[in-house]
Amino acid sequence: MEYRGYYIEENFYGRNEYTVQYCGDDVWFSTIEEAKAFIDSIA
Repeated sequence: MEYRGYYIEENFYGRNEYTVQYCGDDVWFSTIEEAKAFIDSIA
């Protein structure tokens, strides 16, 4: 899923998580809302 120019991957590691790639690293979140809030804070 794309959100504000970033991609949110769902269950990429098979742990029911959401990840956002930021500065070459994957940042993990428990919910999509947390992932979107992170993107909002860095955008």
